[in-house]
Amino acid sequence: MRPLVAVIIPFYQKESGILVRCLLSLIRQTGNMRLRVVIVDDASPVTAASEVALCPGLSRIELTVIRQANGGPGSARNAGLDLLQGGDTAFVAFLDSDDEWAEQHIESAVSVLEAGYDFYFSNFFQVGASVPAFERAGRIALSEHQRLPMGSHFYAFRGDMVRQIVTGNIIGTPTVVFSFSTFHDIRFRTEYRRAGEDYLCWLEFARRGARIAFSAHPEVHCGRGVNIFSGAGWGTDGHLERLFDEYQFTQAMLLEFVTGKQLQTAVRRRLWQLRRAMVRALAHDLRHGKALPRARLWEHLKNDPFFFLAVPGEIIRTVTARGLPRPAGK
Repeated sequence: MRPLVAVIIPFYQKESGILVRCLLSLIRQTGNMRLRVVIVDDASPVTAASEVALCPGLSRIELTVIRQANGGPGSARNAGLDLLQGGDTAFVAFLDSDDEWAEQHIESAVSVLEAGYDFYFSNFFQVGASVPAFERAGRIALSEHQRLPMGSHFYAFRGDMVRQIVTGNIIGTPTVVFSFSTFHDIRFRTEYRRAGEDYLCWLEFARRGARIAFSAHPEVHCGRGVNIFSGAGWGTDGHLERLFDEYQFTQAMLLEFVTGKQLQTAVRRRLWQLRRAMVRALAHDLRHGKALPRARLWEHLKNDPFFFLAVPGEIIRTVTARGLPRPAGK
């Protein structure tokens, strides 16, 4: 009997039909797998139940929908993981509600995990991209990793995964499948709602010595929906909040996972870059009459007393970039 694969889908969308496309890609999975799908409705404006009702062909999978107060994607995924405790789940896969799997994704992951690996991920297409993420980012050299016998595009990861994640993360959350029987207690950090909760989760797998393998073949297409990270870009209401979370999870990486002077220096440099970005975001919001998140800013200042040291440097950089005013008549 094939092992049970649980699929956890955090759901928060404002447009109908997005989850339907996601579920149809799940139904099309090859390999006749035993699938249990847990959809965690994170107080979504469009309810998960209404989306499920629109989706045909769900009879081949066991499906559970739970609804919770809004807590962010990490909280929703944790709720799904908690629901699986004490059952017969062998592997857990993550799938975001606006993404779609290639038909062979779960079959490929299970074949690799059953060969003795603990953690699997794959190449993928980011939102709107025509070039896969591995090739687009150039952050991984396949020649440095061991090719596996089950297919030309499967590899055992060789090297320092902590360094890989910190300097150039290549793990897309909707590509991940892992051994739940071995790592049933790992959870996402719920305090980081807009950035970083997945990075810290993968770092925990690496710290615990998970045997990691991956596919260089793209197995996921990321779609357009409510994306908390990319939806909080420059000038948006959520941009400053995202920067706060980016700083805090980067600081957590430095304190908990990063060793070696060179890598620590690189992470500290990133923290300074984030400080400057926060100064620019604060100035932008003030110029546009936006109310500052005073409580969050005060919380950040208590954890980062060097924040204001970035202010003079950022002012100088801004003036230099714009150029000094020229005297009249020159």
